[in-house]
Amino acid sequence: MPLRFQVDHALRTVVGVAEGDVTLQDVVDFTLDIEKNNAAGYHKIVDVMDGTSKLGAEDFVAYRERMRGLSRPHGPLALVTGDKNGPLARLFAQFTSKERPAQVFTNIHEARKWLQGQPVVGRPTAVR
Repeated sequence: MPLRFQVDHALRTVVGVAEGDVTLQDVVDFTLDIEKNNAAGYHKIVDVMDGTSKLGAEDFVAYRERMRGLSRPHGPLALVTGDKNGPLARLFAQFTSKERPAQVFTNIHEARKWLQGQPVVGRPTAVR
């Protein structure tokens, strides 16, 4: 799978990595899997440096509309990327920032620092 993640329920954090070609369906599945893991409101840091995609604004509009149907609010998102994926990451952050704080960073240390200042959304839930 081009997008994989780990959930740390104790720290209420999701760490994700993109590798290879990423489609709109991959992004939707990634989000739904995080939801299934009761981690939608957690801080998220996703490294997209090694991912590739041809997603565009229309795909992000479709993603945003699909995600609005989820019952839980989304926690803050920090995307870590380089020059190659920077424009796409910024476009994604822009399209999803209405639902939650989202920022793009060039290194993981800046991303973690920003996330520390962001609230975790929602109440903790038990893992089933």
